[in-house]
This record gives sequence, structure tokens and C-alpha cells, in this order.
Amino acid sequence: MPTVKNGKTFGSAEMKVKARGSNSGCAPTKPNEIRDLVGRTEHHVKNAGDFVDKIRGIELQPEVILVSFDVTSIFTKVPVDEALEELHRRLIAEDKDESLMDLAKVCLLPSGTISTNRRREQQWVQLSPVLANIHMEAFEKKALESTTLKPKCWYRYVEDTFIIWQHRREFPGSHQWDTSRYPVYHGSREKNSALSFLDVLVERKPDGTLRHRVYRKTTHTDRYLNAESHHH
Repeated sequence: MPTVKNGKTFGSAEMKVKARGSNSGCAPTKPNEIRDLVGRTEHHVKNAGDFVDKIRGIELQPEVILVSFDVTSIFTKVPVDEALEELHRRLIAEDKDESLMDLAKVCLLPSGTISTNRRREQQWVQLSPVLANIHMEAFEKKALESTTLKPKCWYRYVEDTFIIWQHRREFPGSHQWDTSRYPVYHGSREKNSALSFLDVLVERKPDGTLRHRVYRKTTHTDRYLNAESHHH
């Protein structure tokens, strides 16, 4: 059973705690065991390429609209207790070492919210998006199961969600799902038959199929630095 520098033991979870009576220096050496618990749902998006693969071949009816949701500052909005409870359930379900809970707990700030405080950034950066994803997966599962109006598609990358909504009379968000937990949870709908998601601009074609291209903001100038300029 390994120990940490401040004299405490944490089961078989391999980690080092460089702290003086605090949790300021956790450096997990087995983050993959927790990371593997994320992304096993059909709604999970790995990256822009994975998103493009998911929407390829989709055909839309005229009444369908494209919608996106976003949670601003998600790491300070996720309730830690609920994220840890969901993590514990998944560790048990997957028959993984439950002492990994101690690894997660020792990385949390006492404020009760997930944070990427600069002082702990190097140690915590690997785990914070994992716990955020775990919580969002549980949140969206409850939301999709409880709503009476189901979206045609629901794809999420951490805090960004892309939805194909097939109920034009009901715009999602206001009352269909409980978004009160996230006061900065807001949505956008397509404009001119197009909607951006991640770095992809999704466009509706006249025949109902979708095409995509790289999304560039209106302020984009098409100017790039020479890769060998060593400019900083």
C-alpha cells in the first residue's frame, strides 16, 4: 500500500502528494484509469474529426433546426460532490480500484468546485476535464430520459453540445430541461442554414443533407506567421 509524503496512505492508487498538510501538489501517475470511464456514450465527441464522422450521412426535414448549447466556465460550475458520486458509481460498475476516489479527492480545492488554479494546473489539468465530462454525461442522460421531446441528434464535446432539433414549435432549453444548475447555460440556433460547432461550420444543403467546412470568425484575415519565423 503506497504512502504519500505527508504520511497519509491512499490504498493502491499511485500518486504523490507534495504538500504540507494540504492537497496542493497531487500528481496522479495513473490518470488513464479514470479517463477510461469517459466517452462510452453515443453522445460523446472526441474531437472535430469525430464530430464530422458522426454527422456524415444525416438528412434533415424542412422543420428540423440546428441548435448548440454552451456552458461557460464549466470547471467552476460543476458540483464536485455530484461528480465524485458519479465517479464512484462508475468505478464500482467497472470493477476498478475504488481507492482511485482518494486520488480524485486529493486534487480538489476545498471550495467545492472544480478549478484549474494556476498553482495546481500541471497536476490537475489531466483530471479536471475528465470529472467535468463524467458529470455532464450523467446530467445529459437524466435530461434526455426525462424530456418528452427528444432531439434527433445530441453530440457533446465537454461543455459544447450540438443538437439536431426536430420540434420547431419548442425551442430546447427554457423549460424542457433543468438548466438552472448552470446560470450561464445558453443556446444558439442556426443562421442562414448554418451553425458552427468546435472548428466546424455545419451547413444545410437544399436537399436536406449536411456539408461542412472549417469555421472562421468574421475577423479572420487569412494571414499566418511563417512556421520558421520563430516569432513569439
